[in-house]
Amino acid sequence: MRTPILLAFFLMSASANAVERVVQETIPVNPDVRFSIESSRGELEITTGSVDAIEITVYIEHDEQKVVDEVAINIDRELSDVAVRVGYDDPADNVDFDFIGLRDYDYPEIRFVIVLPDAASLKIEAHRSQLDIAAPAGRIDIDTSRSTGRITGVRNDFEIVTTRGNYDIEIQELHDVDVEGQRSNIRLDIFAMTDFTLSGETSRGNLRITGQDIVAQDRERGERVDYVSGTGSGFVSFDVERGDLQLNFRN
Repeated sequence: MRTPILLAFFLMSASANAVERVVQETIPVNPDVRFSIESSRGELEITTGSVDAIEITVYIEHDEQKVVDEVAINIDRELSDVAVRVGYDDPADNVDFDFIGLRDYDYPEIRFVIVLPDAASLKIEAHRSQLDIAAPAGRIDIDTSRSTGRITGVRNDFEIVTTRGNYDIEIQELHDVDVEGQRSNIRLDIFAMTDFTLSGETSRGNLRITGQDIVAQDRERGERVDYVSGTGSGFVSFDVERGDLQLNFRN
């Protein structure tokens, strides 16, 4: 009975000893600004609002003050284009056994809370990160590896390329959607869509389609779909290898 108590005490002590640094930036921009961010081992929470600036809050946490202080939040800023990159000490001799749950370096915890103008476009490059995105009205491009996330309210062209990722994506208004996944699990909920073209294939993966009477064609080690509804004006393409893709058409 003593082990759980000691473990709980240890975790509480570790949390109490953590050092936190908060970085805040308010960047005036054009309403249709292009915003891009690169994240490694971080959390991204992105929302939109009726604002004329990008509001960025970064929470940085680690047990050592030195590690927290050395994290650099680099921002390139123009009225029409804002780019954010994170830099921190990643020792050259670091041997990363993260793929089996072991590592010899304790990375800082970095969490972004970002508010964009509603008409902004968004580009994300992420590795081992968590994404929680309420999409702006502009184009969205996402390129990730070993990351997870939920993306809601997509209203423009959307592209995601992911390796070993897990995503729930909500398409509120269909334009052009392109999904590429390798060893990934992707769920795509598409609302109020009657005019569309669906084209794609899986390789050693699983495909499930609900809400529309669409039959996939069997191919060697996978499935293929080529389907047109109505005028075919909205385009959904996909290429999934060794992963799961679920397409839910909702009215």
